[in-house]
Amino acid sequence: MQKKPILWGVSALFILICCSTAIFGVMWQLLPVINNPELLSSVVGGLETATPTPIPVIERTPVAVVSAASTAAPTQTKLPDPAPVAPATLVATSTAPPEREPGQASPIQPSTEALLTQTILPERDQRLLASRLKYQGQPIPEVAADARNDFQLGDQDTFWVTDNGQTPPKQFEAKATLKHITDHSYWWVEDGMNVGPEALKRSAERFETETYPTNRDFFGSEWSPGVDNDVRVHVFMGNVPSVAGYFSASNSYPKQAEPFSNQREMFFINLGAISPGNDYFDSVLAHEFQHMIHWRQDRNEDTWVNEGLSELASFINGYGMSGFVGAFTYAPDTQLNSWASSPNAALANYGGSFLFMAYFLQRYGEEITQHVVANPHNGIAGFNAVLAEHGYQEQFDDIFADFLVANYLQDPELAEGVWGYNNLTMEPVSLTERFSIYPVEQRTTVYQFGGDYIELSGNGDITIEFTGSTRVKVINNQAHSGDYQWYSHRGDESNTRLTRAFDLSQVAGATLHYWTWYDIETDWDY
Repeated sequence: MQKKPILWGVSALFILICCSTAIFGVMWQLLPVINNPELLSSVVGGLETATPTPIPVIERTPVAVVSAASTAAPTQTKLPDPAPVAPATLVATSTAPPEREPGQASPIQPSTEALLTQTILPERDQRLLASRLKYQGQPIPEVAADARNDFQLGDQDTFWVTDNGQTPPKQFEAKATLKHITDHSYWWVEDGMNVGPEALKRSAERFETETYPTNRDFFGSEWSPGVDNDVRVHVFMGNVPSVAGYFSASNSYPKQAEPFSNQREMFFINLGAISPGNDYFDSVLAHEFQHMIHWRQDRNEDTWVNEGLSELASFINGYGMSGFVGAFTYAPDTQLNSWASSPNAALANYGGSFLFMAYFLQRYGEEITQHVVANPHNGIAGFNAVLAEHGYQEQFDDIFADFLVANYLQDPELAEGVWGYNNLTMEPVSLTERFSIYPVEQRTTVYQFGGDYIELSGNGDITIEFTGSTRVKVINNQAHSGDYQWYSHRGDESNTRLTRAFDLSQVAGATLHYWTWYDIETDWDY
């Protein structure tokens, strides 16, 4: 008997179970714990907080699927799970809406959901923060008065370098010599380390003539002439532990605001991992240069968007598809709009975010993709804002559903090209389950904006019944008392604060008592 896979009901089930419940993250806001018809008010503070890399609270939304076509005893062939999964918390065998269980999100008014997703997070500016909190309001200039911009070949300088392998990351000093100069870049090599002059020249000239103009044309301009009043960016090559390379915005502030600032727009490349003169080195520079540009264009963009666009930068510069795509296709139930806590754990995040950016670029073109970079809304809200500005009816959820299908079918000849890629070839996504004998019941969970793929094969008609939770809690706690709590929101390079003035002139002293709950990111949120 010939077996045939069933690929209908695509957007909702796709014989794939997906969930697109949003993870909300914006300002301090009054958050309800139970249903309340009143529109929530918000308190918006100005200024900034820490640097990127969020660890959102991730909850897997329970779903269940039931299939029936015959009375044969159910059998199944279970494939290895592509990624660790949490235990299922909901079982359902009908299409009736599930009852709310303890700990599940309370119903929320649409107006509140809109308020949470559409509010623009205030960007963090470390210079303004230092002025307000350290120097009693004394202004700090944007351009460092003591920054040099007259370097010559053979000059030596000392740099602050970050060891990201330490917890918390440590700063150390390294001396380097200027080995090459182009119209838009300085190239420094740490003393005691060897770099072939021809290899260095090859990468420097390729950055100057290809990567620099390509990234700027597509993503916009970095801050130029920048904190050092110099149009050239700096590339430090040397001992840069635990990473291939990095860009840190802290170097774009004067030392009054950031004591470890090198007071120049710069990249750091680890010569222990990569060397100039080859495509991989050049692709890392393209990746990091997009981060530098994005910091200037929209500094508090969500990490998954920023990293996906940096992987896309390498791609549009001709360095090929992201090397992390395989990690994502092996683990497709990786939450797209989230990010893992460490680089090694984030491989699938890199692959998934790149694929989505490549898919979006193919579907909507350069102009609309470029507008996402500079749009003040972040994450999903940024995509929705740009689509609306250009008159599109579909929203992010619709595109994400097609994206999941495209990753499975990989056939641009279907559905007017939206179910495949024109210029990418990758491994098939891993299946969660395969079924061929029915009836069968499957209980599972899926991450927000992740996907489980279930293949059904056999002859005859199959009926699928599906029930799943449509909501997830914004944060994993309840109000200490009453029905409301103030919510600080989650985000990168952002500063939210809750302030109120008190007249204490008539009292000798005062004590503030309060309850707080937090789930913050190690070494970043403070």
